[in-house]
Amino acid sequence: MQRYTYDMSNSFENADNLPAADSSNCSICNAALAAGAGYVVRIDIFANPAWSNSGLPSHGPDIQESIAHVIDEIKSRDVNDLQDGIHRRSEYRVCARCQRKMLANPLGLPRISRDAAN
Repeated sequence: MQRYTYDMSNSFENADNLPAADSSNCSICNAALAAGAGYVVRIDIFANPAWSNSGLPSHGPDIQESIAHVIDEIKSRDVNDLQDGIHRRSEYRVCARCQRKMLANPLGLPRISRDAAN
């Protein structure tokens, strides 16, 4: 499966040394795609933009002290973990058949099958 990541500088980076975005195969089933055929599926995962006071440190009213505390915490974290906590974009090229399947079940969750009892 092709996987492309998006960084905050608005440039795509080819992840895992996979083919470029103009690849001629479906990212899911590997079916050949003619030039200009298929669909682009873009997934954006980002932090909830709603403001919450629950995530703020409780270090008293001194905002400078609170900011310094957050900066110290950030220094010890991996840059990719920080990025993933804010925003990550992936892009895939899929065929028409896989596009219909994705529209029907975008998260790929198992379908619940119910026993038919008459």
